[in-house]
Amino acid sequence: ACTYCFARKFVHDDPQKRRDWGHWVEVKTNAVDALQRESHKCFDADVFVGSATDPYQPIENRLGLTRALLEVLLLAHPKRVHLQTRSPH
Repeated sequence: ACTYCFARKFVHDDPQKRRDWGHWVEVKTNAVDALQRESHKCFDADVFVGSATDPYQPIENRLGLTRALLEVLLLAHPKRVHLQTRSPH
C-alpha cells in the first residue's frame, strides 16, 4: 500500500480493489510454467523483475514464486537480471 505506488492505477476496472489497495494480492500461480515456456526469449536479454509491484510480497515467504522464477531465468542465460524490491526479506 505504498503511497507513491502507481500500480494501483492498473486495477481501474475494479473499484473495490482500488479502494482496498495494499490489502490483497493476486498470485500468478502459473508464472513458473509460463516463464519456462517463454524463457528462450530471455537469452542474452536484459530482464527486469518488479517493475510494477514488489516481487517480494509477504506471501512470497510461503509460495517461493520469485525464487523459482529466478531459477528458471538462471537457466535461460539472460545478459542481465534487474530485480527491484523494497522488501526487507
